[in-house]
Amino acid sequence: MKKIAYPLLAISTFTMMSIALAEDAFDLHGSTMTGDWNGTRTEWAEKGIKFDGTIAMDGSYLADGGYDAHQAPTFATQFGLGTTLDMGKLAGWSDVTIRALVVTARQGESTSLRGIQAPDAPQWANSQANWGRGNSGSRLSELYIEKNFKEQGLSIRVGRMGL
Repeated sequence: MKKIAYPLLAISTFTMMSIALAEDAFDLHGSTMTGDWNGTRTEWAEKGIKFDGTIAMDGSYLADGGYDAHQAPTFATQFGLGTTLDMGKLAGWSDVTIRALVVTARQGESTSLRGIQAPDAPQWANSQANWGRGNSGSRLSELYIEKNFKEQGLSIRVGRMGL
């Protein structure tokens, strides 16, 4: 049932999403996948507020070997929402940016935990980057302030940054 339900859900979501947008979803000439929100997105960007989102999926398959060999692939997904604030436009601070990225809905299965790792010998590494240290709810992934010194070719960031 899951093999049919997930692709059907994804297709129906993206099909219905394009109906509600000013710009068609997946338009080759569009600026974003979700459209311009009836001009609101462009208006906010001109004022210094930009939004972004990501969806990433790691698939993994254990063909042979391991502690518990199996033939079914596993998937780990990660959904992220973020914003970038141009403080030059918002507060008059030249060449200063604030970036916030909240990662949500990290979920799925790990081939490393399910099939490679022995229960009495835990491992730190994982074959799927999105799995990380396991499923987690919403978390603050990045929050930093950045100052660019363009003439010197230098940029300084202070805060929480992903590796």
